[in-house]
Amino acid sequence: MQQPMQVKAGVIASIHQNTGKVPMLYTIHNSTVYDDIVPFFKGLFDVGEINSKKFEPADFTVAMSKTLFNRAKDSMNVKERIEQV
Repeated sequence: MQQPMQVKAGVIASIHQNTGKVPMLYTIHNSTVYDDIVPFFKGLFDVGEINSKKFEPADFTVAMSKTLFNRAKDSMNVKERIEQV
């Protein structure tokens, strides 16, 4: 993971841990970044994933933005889940 992304991910992880782990949705637009960031967060806490192959939301969820948008268009359950974070 590149240094700027690592710093940003560290700040986001710190916010999640220091706010009592309130539900968070972290959207990513690039699959390379997604592939780097998910293992980083998984090393710190339980992570949900939303991508073309998975729909497994959790208190902290990393989602591919295009997949999330497409699923929200087609599913009321996805829209409701997004409204919770």
